[in-house]
Amino acid sequence: MKMIPKRTIRIAKESDAHTIAVIHVASWQKIYRGHIPDAILDNLSIHEREGKWLALIKNNIRILIIELDSLMVGFASIGPSRDTDTDPTKCGEISAIYFHPDYWRQGLGRKLCNRAFSELEEMGFSEATVWILKENAQARKFYEKMGFKETSDIKADKYDNDVILNEIRYRKKLGNPFSFKPLQESDLQLLCRWFDQPHVKQWWDDKLTHDQIKNKYSERIGNPDIVPFIAYLEDKPIGFIQYYHANKVGKGWWPNEVEGTVGIDQFIGEEDFLNRGYGKQMICAFGHKLFQDPAIKKIILDVDPNNHRAIHCYENAGLRMMGSIDTPDGVAYIMAAYKNQSIEPHHYLLKKPQPDSLLYKTIRSDYFINMLEDNYIYFRRVDTYHDDIRDSDQPDEDKHLSGKSKFENAPNYSGKDYYNDCRARTYACCFSTENTPHLWKHYSGSNNSATCLAFNSSRLIDFLNTRISETLLKNIGAPLSHLFYINYGLVTYGDLNSQFMGELLPTPIQYVYFKDANKYSEEKEFRISLSCHIPMGKIKLTDGSFFNFPESLQISFDFIQAINLHVIEKISFSGKHEEKLKTQISDYLKNKISNIELKRLLA
Repeated sequence: MKMIPKRTIRIAKESDAHTIAVIHVASWQKIYRGHIPDAILDNLSIHEREGKWLALIKNNIRILIIELDSLMVGFASIGPSRDTDTDPTKCGEISAIYFHPDYWRQGLGRKLCNRAFSELEEMGFSEATVWILKENAQARKFYEKMGFKETSDIKADKYDNDVILNEIRYRKKLGNPFSFKPLQESDLQLLCRWFDQPHVKQWWDDKLTHDQIKNKYSERIGNPDIVPFIAYLEDKPIGFIQYYHANKVGKGWWPNEVEGTVGIDQFIGEEDFLNRGYGKQMICAFGHKLFQDPAIKKIILDVDPNNHRAIHCYENAGLRMMGSIDTPDGVAYIMAAYKNQSIEPHHYLLKKPQPDSLLYKTIRSDYFINMLEDNYIYFRRVDTYHDDIRDSDQPDEDKHLSGKSKFENAPNYSGKDYYNDCRARTYACCFSTENTPHLWKHYSGSNNSATCLAFNSSRLIDFLNTRISETLLKNIGAPLSHLFYINYGLVTYGDLNSQFMGELLPTPIQYVYFKDANKYSEEKEFRISLSCHIPMGKIKLTDGSFFNFPESLQISFDFIQAINLHVIEKISFSGKHEEKLKTQISDYLKNKISNIELKRLLA
């Protein structure tokens, strides 16, 4: 299988100047062949250009480097506009984007250009300019696809005294260019025209006549449950997008979604605006608009498994694959985005259980009663497990290697120190993917009395994610998401004494989801982890006290709501007090949930 190279973009360092110069010369010799005499191009000095780029880096000019598997293949230089007719506090400039010719036409230019836009916005610019060789049709087409507009501004640059290069200026407004206007009756004819487009019909064909389309969408105007919009790129209508409350509409599409989740549907209707990155920008802008509503916590959409272009677009817009679902129209992928940024930052590294599979949490019965009555679930710091003192620790070989790795600005602080600090600030709540005798034997406690809760895996993850903004650390009353990221994944089992990762400095979360197969594989563990946003140093709370990372945390969890939403599918008991416990739990719950739910839960 061919491996896809890892693409990274970073700020240039002084040591990069030579490679930048090599790429610059190679690119010029390709681009300007036919515009500048061969004798000049063939004698371009890498050494001379290295000196110029080194001087720019030393002067803190922002130069972005793009790498494939740590190999530099291109760069961009950005900063305030150098033109005298612009305001350098508001207008930025992309003064150079060059790639080594061996890496042209691989989509890297778009990626680097988008990063340049983001950097310019962060620098406070509301507009960007770029000067392009007038005869360079390929470059002009690229920048037009990136949203630049041609101006009438032309300048003649003299190169090497004998060569005149005519350049034309392009401009682009920074920030997302999309706005959304509620669908009106006057938009329905435009909507019909879009539905006739082959690229729309391919994935969105209800086989409706124009009159039926008008009737269908006219009924949605003013509807609070399904809210349609026309998407405008600056002043031009180019697409359709709508949101709907997933728990109120759908007719069988979203039976498990709750209040706070909205679905979206969308398409770009104007064919000329396809394959130019506008789909991503439209979804990002619409998602930002939706998340301004405090009641909306999650956005979902469904996509045909064969619509690879749409899937790629949605992933680039920040939605993540959640699995597949059976819909009235057949099997579809479901993708989602959550409002809170503390949710699953490492989801791409972790394996999830099968959708809607059961997870089993077996604990001492007296512990469960305390959790039920006080509404919390229990997390333990991973470096304090008595039965596994190496939980989330580095394998020996990795630890040896990371001990040799030093931080550039902290030479006395090693990679090993960093991993140890991360481990001391990470907590876990553990489940099993199978209800085995091993669980009942090891988690019943000294009184041999245990309770097992069976959770629906998909609903549990979504239940916690959609409530994370309100979830509290009950020990201190602070919001969970102010201090911790939350992740979910199946534990990988292997040999702790080998360098299982195959890389020197993996993400610390990979160790949190790895355990020694020789001792713990019977657990078949699924783990929810909490990792501190800040892996080192002191953390001061709003009341002025310091958070000292206790051995355990109590996280608020509404058991009654979880039961009513079928997050908890079943509760069972074992031990000499089994019937007494069942009666005690039944008495506690009977006035809080329906008899039907109670029978289901304790059957």
